[in-house]
Amino acid sequence: LLPGSGMLEEGIFPFGSNNDSTTRKDVIINQIQLMEESREFNNYALDTMDKLAEINNPNQSAFEMTEEAMDSIAQFYKKALKEAEKVDVDILNSINDDYGKMYTDKYIKSLKLRIKGLNPEEFGEGSLVEGQILYNEFVKWEINMQNEMRKKNENKNSKNNSI
Repeated sequence: LLPGSGMLEEGIFPFGSNNDSTTRKDVIINQIQLMEESREFNNYALDTMDKLAEINNPNQSAFEMTEEAMDSIAQFYKKALKEAEKVDVDILNSINDDYGKMYTDKYIKSLKLRIKGLNPEEFGEGSLVEGQILYNEFVKWEINMQNEMRKKNENKNSKNNSI
């Protein structure tokens, strides 16, 4: 799931209309690209887990992973976290007041918990599940935020067209 890139294509980010808008647009695009890089690694981890589940136990939701598989998945999450921590949450907050907080409190925290969860002897298996729940909450919030931005843009455009 890469909602940021779709929003760029739709042109619904608030870039502004003054001379600084090109610079602001470049800054936002840079942050979205960092977010997408993080999400790509996150998605590689999720895809790897899904494939392992299908191979190891296609008819049940629970399965055992080898240490090698857990290490591989953890490496994807660590790369996702490294990219995620490069994102400037102040820029996200300029898009939506809660974006930076949600990104930090839900998405970044979800990555940290899922990394911990892949070392259950040390941290317990609950971290993996808790991390996935936070990730799902972030994605749901982000989609809702984007839908609200689309509606605002549509309303603004329809008002401009009626003038």
